[in-house]
Amino acid sequence: MAENGKVAIEMLNAEKFDIILMDINMTIMDGFEAIRIIRSTVEFKDYKIIAITANDDKRKCLEVGADTYIAKPCEIKDIKSEILKFFNS
Repeated sequence: MAENGKVAIEMLNAEKFDIILMDINMTIMDGFEAIRIIRSTVEFKDYKIIAITANDDKRKCLEVGADTYIAKPCEIKDIKSEILKFFNS
């Protein structure tokens, strides 16, 4: 778990992940900027990214490179359902 987008990018440089749950509303570096960096970095560009936000930002989330979007408040079952879509396709 990263407390902001900058830390998330640092974590990606240190280890490999299967999927990214990206909160859009973070301090220091928001999720939009973090997703842009991930999509522009060759080593990270294929990560599956689920954007999570309380704002009505679905279009913007997808434009910056998120694979899908979940609106807050959300239930664990909603997140699990989106994750399973990636592994069942």
